[in-house]
Amino acid sequence: MNNIIISVIIPVYNVEKYISNCLNSVLNQLNEKIEVIIIDDGSTDNSAYIIKQLINDQLFNIMFVSQNNLGLSSVRNKGIELSCGEYIMFLDSDDELAEDTFSVLLNRVKRFPEVDIFYYDATIVNEMNDGKVRKIYNRKNQVPDNTIFDSMEYFRDYYVAASIVSACLCLIKKKILVSNNIKFDEGRLYEDNVFSLNVLIHSKKVCYLAQNLYLRRYRENSITTGSIQYKNIEDICFVIDSFLNLKRELLKYESIEVNNVYLSLIYKVYIWGYNMMQKKGWSLYCMSVIRKELMEFLKQWPLGNRGLTYQLFRYLISDDKNLSELDRIRKYIIYYKKNIFLSIQKYESNRIAIYGKGKHTRIFLEEYKDIIGKPLEFKAYIDTYQEGGYENDGKPIVNIRDVKSIADVVIISSYEYRLEMLKKIKELILGDIIIFDFYKTEKINIFQENYYIKQEKDS
Repeated sequence: MNNIIISVIIPVYNVEKYISNCLNSVLNQLNEKIEVIIIDDGSTDNSAYIIKQLINDQLFNIMFVSQNNLGLSSVRNKGIELSCGEYIMFLDSDDELAEDTFSVLLNRVKRFPEVDIFYYDATIVNEMNDGKVRKIYNRKNQVPDNTIFDSMEYFRDYYVAASIVSACLCLIKKKILVSNNIKFDEGRLYEDNVFSLNVLIHSKKVCYLAQNLYLRRYRENSITTGSIQYKNIEDICFVIDSFLNLKRELLKYESIEVNNVYLSLIYKVYIWGYNMMQKKGWSLYCMSVIRKELMEFLKQWPLGNRGLTYQLFRYLISDDKNLSELDRIRKYIIYYKKNIFLSIQKYESNRIAIYGKGKHTRIFLEEYKDIIGKPLEFKAYIDTYQEGGYENDGKPIVNIRDVKSIADVVIISSYEYRLEMLKKIKELILGDIIIFDFYKTEKINIFQENYYIKQEKDS
């Protein structure tokens, strides 16, 4: 009887500097429920020798395979085929696992057997010295911890906002991959984008664990930090094309919110590739082809789902832009916002406090004034840590512990920290205080859409 619960797949290629730390982070917590599949993809350095030395006395549930250099996707696919576990996880050979990763995951698998994907976060180790800000692999302020979601609920509310597609930051039921023939596209960069979306839409239940179970290393000459080549943009076009081929799978849910997120995801990847191309000063055939495909794709989009996201997407990639179309979209956005702000205005007979003092709060207050025609009447700003003092507009700052003394209604106007704030306010405030969670009510990032419109008008 197979006792293996988790199969860890480790592709290796020329990482002699890092492979010891990577493997030791696994071997130090290995038990009978874990198997490790190490595949050397034709390394030309001492990686294979180091691996053999490390596992020489620890052959328990460890498989070591060598092959000619076929690339990361090929190695991962082979690892899936060789695996015996109920769940699959991927570990890049220049990264490491936290010391309690297996105990945490085995605990959650036992506790939530119905879950198909467990997402988790990473601690970042940045060895680059180029002054660039690196991506943070952390969903803590975007997704509720230890909560089970239907897969399309997660896609709708968190997938694009959290924006982490790394295959290394999730534990996946193997049967999802096997039953749906989900594999990594071989010979392609950005293979995680298509793989991760495919896994999600073919799953039923997912869960996010707000724990850093992975150590993600940024280093020179890795796949993700290398210089931009034509292939980078060509493979982004491949990602977009693959996303377009998933249209039937996503439209079957008949949810305009799901469909809008799908459009947002496609546009996000398109603009990523387009900006990369513009930065290099290139004009690539693959981008012109994918743009034509997108226009045809949008022409066939269901009439009933052609809301704001669709209108904005179509306008931004079209050749025949005009200011009248832009003004029409702008009016649509203002109408949408006005309904939200009117629902807030009805609370002005109460004592209102605003939880949040950052950029999004300032924009929120400015837009409220512009659209409603007068400033929002509120008593104070709430802060989690600060106590006393005044904001630049003269409003007092009150610690969250004391909010009941000054407010009946709390508006959470922060975007980046709204979940953290919502959790804090529910922990500390009991009683009849009304909480207006602005971004949850809003459902779309209107500030981002305003940015697009401003950019178009400025140009």
